[in-house]
Amino acid sequence: MIESYTKAVKMNHVFHLGDETVMDRNTMDGVLEADETQSAGHIRMNYDSNGLQSEIDGWYTDGNLYNTYNGVEYYEKMSFDEFLSLTLIQEGAKISEEDCLEIQHDGDTTIYVIDPVDAKKIISVTYDMYDVANYAVKIVEMTVKRTEQNGRITGEEVTYTADLGKDLYLDYNTSVNYLKLNSTEIIISRDMLDHFKEYVSYDEIDVDAISDEPVVDDSPEDTVTATFEKRIVGRLNYRKETNGTYTTQYNENESYNIDFTNCLFTYKNRTSTYVYNWRSDTGGFGSSCVYDFRHESGSDSCQESTLDMIKNVRMYFELELYYCGLSLDDLIAESTQ
Repeated sequence: MIESYTKAVKMNHVFHLGDETVMDRNTMDGVLEADETQSAGHIRMNYDSNGLQSEIDGWYTDGNLYNTYNGVEYYEKMSFDEFLSLTLIQEGAKISEEDCLEIQHDGDTTIYVIDPVDAKKIISVTYDMYDVANYAVKIVEMTVKRTEQNGRITGEEVTYTADLGKDLYLDYNTSVNYLKLNSTEIIISRDMLDHFKEYVSYDEIDVDAISDEPVVDDSPEDTVTATFEKRIVGRLNYRKETNGTYTTQYNENESYNIDFTNCLFTYKNRTSTYVYNWRSDTGGFGSSCVYDFRHESGSDSCQESTLDMIKNVRMYFELELYYCGLSLDDLIAESTQ
């Protein structure tokens, strides 16, 4: 039974004309951490609607979401289920073989190429943020890529194109990935609880205090690497060192360092240092223990506990990318071009 998890989400919805002229674009990315045993969680979301950017950072505890939205702090009473639904993205639609033109399998991942005739039915149940299924629209194409482990969905990407008529189309893309299953911890300190007492009720928000501009420029750069380098400073408070690398202190014992020149992510915990190289997709500890993620093989000198930690470090790095609205697969692909 899964009682805690970290959920990374991403959305890109584009309305465009037949000549690809963009009429409207809505993007979102975020990470939600949840612990169902204590009905507590944390959410960070970033939105961009046609260039208008906004961000939220909220903690859920004791039946309230204590949220910061574009610089305004407030609390809002809601159920835990309502908190979990704040990511807006749904997943896990029931798909039958009869709904598909083709079904492909690759390990734990299944790719469903949906018959456009049956796609509208599936969209109307789960993947319809714009109520398109209630209109006389035509689904041009639809694909669902789903990863499952032990009968539970751990990742899903949905894409479809809808012909809305009058030369207007919707390109819909969402992705969901689950990490840290049963190892996600929600830590809300006494200082945080004391600070939450200063938050105003949602009903008492001063709307004039809500900024229309992001706290920092969060727009994407031309490459995944450049966007990541920009956002680890703006979103994650990394500090640029004199040697050109970026560092953040996770807590008093742990720190992260990112070296873009050499494609290295370094995790330090007291006197232990682990390194992950995203160009080669390998991780290491010391001078003799190396793990190759592409071939899922480690050197003979690696202890099982060390290999587990190397895998965790890669996951820590992947989470940093998710917090920046990016994916490790895209970063690896770019670094090996």
